[in-house]
Amino acid sequence: MRGLKYILLFFTVCLQAQITIKGKLNDADKKEPIPFASIGSMQNNAAVMSDEKGVFNLILKTAEPTDTIKFYAIGYKELLVPIKELKLDGVNNLTLVQGSFDLEEVEVNAKKIFTKKIGVTKYDKSNCSGFIDIGNNWKGVETAIRLSNSDNKLLKVKDFSFYIIKNTLPDSLTFRLNFYSANKFYPTRNILKKSIIFKTAVKQGEVTLDLSSYTISAYSDFYVGLECLMEKVSISDFCFSGSNPEPSYVRESAFNKWKKIRGGGAAFNVTVLYSKKY
Repeated sequence: MRGLKYILLFFTVCLQAQITIKGKLNDADKKEPIPFASIGSMQNNAAVMSDEKGVFNLILKTAEPTDTIKFYAIGYKELLVPIKELKLDGVNNLTLVQGSFDLEEVEVNAKKIFTKKIGVTKYDKSNCSGFIDIGNNWKGVETAIRLSNSDNKLLKVKDFSFYIIKNTLPDSLTFRLNFYSANKFYPTRNILKKSIIFKTAVKQGEVTLDLSSYTISAYSDFYVGLECLMEKVSISDFCFSGSNPEPSYVRESAFNKWKKIRGGGAAFNVTVLYSKKY
């Protein structure tokens, strides 16, 4: 009994010190790596992303025995694992199960379907906006703007566009595009059924991403967010067109709260399909 108490005490002391949790995330059915999933502590703001091979390395400066680690990826059911059940001196091989979703389609009829752009459609090429680094790290940082659907029509998103003012980085830029439902003040639930990850090597000019193969629809206001999937992309190397009248919503990771910043919002826009009102 005395030995058991010693082991438990040792385990508690270890968790209160800095620890590292290493591992890999795979799809439970396909057995394929899950890239750019979010992994973080439920008791503090520490969060990281898996790389393109699903490998992650979460460092916690302090940890409690009661803490739980959350594993989240778009299109999958989130996984919560008590920290006491994870290996601290080896590799944790974990799997995520795909979620089941009811997909809603917009019936496209050439005589009844119309298109329009919503968001910031005029690019101010002198307004250089970018991602804010968190502790000299940009990976997982996201910026979003609110898109108006004041008529509460059923809208289907056809494409997304933004304008790169400057890009001096040698490799392709990697981003994730996210869409969120909205409450009165902030983005809420991610409405995507699968992750939209894209790369671009554009040095200057408009970038348009075709989203016609995705089912992205909304009946009310919604948010579009651009998430950085690169370790370092300072504004001195990369920036996109912003809009001073447009408020921006930013967050450090998928586990952090959104913050509203007035002035200097991103100049994002989407093309949507909608049915004519009778």
